[in-house]
Amino acid sequence: MDDTARTAIDYDDWVDDPGNLASHVGGILARLSGVSAQEARQASERRRWPYLVNMATGHLEGHDLCWVCAVAIVHHGPRLPRLRGCRSCLAVDRGYAARLGLRHLLPMFEWPAPPVIDAALAGAMDVRAREAISRAWSEVSVLDRWRRDRVLLARAWMEVPDGWRVDLYDWQVNAATLPGRWPAGWEAYVEAHQPGLGRVLQDQATRVGAER
Repeated sequence: MDDTARTAIDYDDWVDDPGNLASHVGGILARLSGVSAQEARQASERRRWPYLVNMATGHLEGHDLCWVCAVAIVHHGPRLPRLRGCRSCLAVDRGYAARLGLRHLLPMFEWPAPPVIDAALAGAMDVRAREAISRAWSEVSVLDRWRRDRVLLARAWMEVPDGWRVDLYDWQVNAATLPGRWPAGWEAYVEAHQPGLGRVLQDQATRVGAER
């Protein structure tokens, strides 16, 4: 076999390796544009800056992530208070709170106590239930730590390298397989940090079941 034939075979083998081809194409594009891969990544991060996850704060650079699921952006609106939950987590919290005659159970916004929607139902709670709800509502720092820890958990789950940042789209796509979203995430927080509140809800569910 002559050198020309051997060179052609070697080249075909090299091209058949996807890693080699991608690297080669990337090198050609970089030379044509005059921009290195590192410079291109940095430019991309600058464009996406408001939607990059900050691993230290547990929020995005320009927006707040939900304090419960740490996946979606917090819900906001012109007539709403500064909320700490996304639409889905707010709905989950409202669903549990309504069982006790309240609007919310977790500290979804800055307020002295959970707003009441059913005075008779809320007034029927015993001292133990009131104390558990008061504790859950007042422990904003615990919920803040929960969000930060979930961001670090997600980072480990996604195997994000040191020095790399993830934009919101990739974060949400990858977090779709992360255990504990929405109802499961709410329940996981209560089980880990507000067991008294969990017992109150369990007692309420048992009581309703017995009345049926």
